[in-house]
Formats: sequence, C-alpha cells, structure tokens
Amino acid sequence: MKLASTTVAVTGGGGGLGSAICRAARARGAAELIVIDLDGAAAKAVAAEVGGRAFAADVGDEAQLNAAITAATEQVGRPGSRAPGGCTGSTRRRPAVGQPDPRRSWI
Repeated sequence: MKLASTTVAVTGGGGGLGSAICRAARARGAAELIVIDLDGAAAKAVAAEVGGRAFAADVGDEAQLNAAITAATEQVGRPGSRAPGGCTGSTRRRPAVGQPDPRRSWI
C-alpha cells in the first residue's frame, strides 16, 4: 500500500506491533506520522526513530484521546487524506472509546 501524502495515526504506537506499523507507514511514504501511546516516553522514542510526532494518551479515556487528536490536528493541520492504524492492548479490561459492547472490544 502506498501512503504518499497521507497522515497516519497509530494508537499503541510505542509498543512492538505499533512501532512496526509506524516504521512500515514511513517506509511506504507516509507524509506525517502521529504516534499515540499511554507510555509517552515510548511514543517519543518511536516518533524520533520514524520522524513522527508523539502524543501520550490513554485511548480508553475519551477526553485524553480527543486531546491528543486535537493537538495532532493543530500541529499537522487537516490533511487531504488520512490512514488510521491502531495497535492498543491492555490487561485492564476496559472498553475502547466508542465501543458499545464491552464484551467484544477491549483495549
């Protein structure tokens, strides 16, 4: 998949699979990479590696996720096309933001 001129936002981007998604997106030409992770230091490390922007947020907390998205939009602007990527994981057993059935969608 070619990602030229796209902005890719990866939740869980500081972890193993998330960081791999970030690297793959950069290799495929993503114009901007947004790395969102609960672990802000991990997000910063991956963002530095791939030339992206890091944001610390718990995606299970709607206010934190909205704040990260707002901050990213302010820094990057509104691109013509976006490609989201998600790779969050948790043992805290909380439903993902916007998921009505917690038995199916855990982060």
